[in-house]
Amino acid sequence: MNIVELHREIDSINDIVNSPRFEFWQKDQAINYANKNIVKNRYEKAKSEDRSQRTTSLMRLRDELYTIVEKKSSTDISIYTPAYLTGGNGAETTPATWAAVSDGSFNITIDGTLRSITAIDFTGLATMALIANKLQTAIRAITSGLETVIWSTDHFIIASVLTTVSSTITVTSAQGAGTDISGAGASNWMDCNIGSGVVTSAVVSSSALIITNDIITLASLPERYVYLLAVEYIVNNLQRDFAGFVTYIELPVLQKNPFRRPSKVYPYKFYYFLSSAGIELKYGKISADTVTEAHIYYLANPIDVDYGTTITSSSDVQVSDTPAIIQADGTVYATVTYYEGDEVTILSGTRLTSGSASINFVNTDLPEILHTEIAQEAAKFLELKVKDFDKWRAMEEKEMIDKR
Repeated sequence: MNIVELHREIDSINDIVNSPRFEFWQKDQAINYANKNIVKNRYEKAKSEDRSQRTTSLMRLRDELYTIVEKKSSTDISIYTPAYLTGGNGAETTPATWAAVSDGSFNITIDGTLRSITAIDFTGLATMALIANKLQTAIRAITSGLETVIWSTDHFIIASVLTTVSSTITVTSAQGAGTDISGAGASNWMDCNIGSGVVTSAVVSSSALIITNDIITLASLPERYVYLLAVEYIVNNLQRDFAGFVTYIELPVLQKNPFRRPSKVYPYKFYYFLSSAGIELKYGKISADTVTEAHIYYLANPIDVDYGTTITSSSDVQVSDTPAIIQADGTVYATVTYYEGDEVTILSGTRLTSGSASINFVNTDLPEILHTEIAQEAAKFLELKVKDFDKWRAMEEKEMIDKR
């Protein structure tokens, strides 16, 4: 990385920090930043540690700055978005009709196990949101899990909670006892039965790094990947080291240099360079050698975080006084016009007239001064990485000259 590229990266970090998107990212975790004093002496300490401790330092750095610096490995376990069932739009939408049922029942298979849900009492429930919550409670009572049920405009959505390939769900069917609310009977009720309900299978949302022919493939890099900080890899399940960055143009020169060419003989000289295929690793390979494990540490994009539940003028009325933060300029409630960021309490039995707002939010704003401090520390870390590598390269070149 030359000085122009370095400053471009630093400017990029500052742009992220100063953008409106950063202003709202990870609000629900901001209190952790303050508690851990994340901007105090962390990078200098990591820099002073020797190579054997560098992995621990980077992992600790990732833990403390887990929304800026992240780690991804070839040994990671794949994470799946849970399977879910979307009900049909013919569901019963009148809370009073549901409130007349005290013995609702249905069958559903979740995560491979048939569940018989019975004796659901909807008496006294006045909104579809409360109906969904009652269904959720009934399912959780049987599974001892954290499955979710929500009401979305005109249909129910029932979701598994597993984040593995074992996450599955089926449409509902009649259970045989009490009032059949599956939708398979004479009335639609949940309308989640076969022919109405639609199952969305679990899909991979985060998978391990893929190594092919000593290349960490581009397709397996994380979605939030922005800038590579460090690469650590293991050859033949034995040799483990951090790799130094080289450009594609520098590599042929290095390979001809007896003092700097890639080598898996101690002291190791492992290198990586970036190409259209991904992160290519060079280590003095012979035919039987292979990279068996790799880890990358990278600067990550801020996450777009849902820091509350969105309500609109078409949402159900609130069942109790509910604090809210306005999302859209021009939102109207109780004849008053509000603007983004305004706080208001939606009274029990009322709803927005127009616009949108967030409820059930975590009010932990990130202090403004911390935005700049995080950016400066991230930029300093990048600069130190570049300086360390350049210093190491200069020392090797000097050593080679001295031996002539």
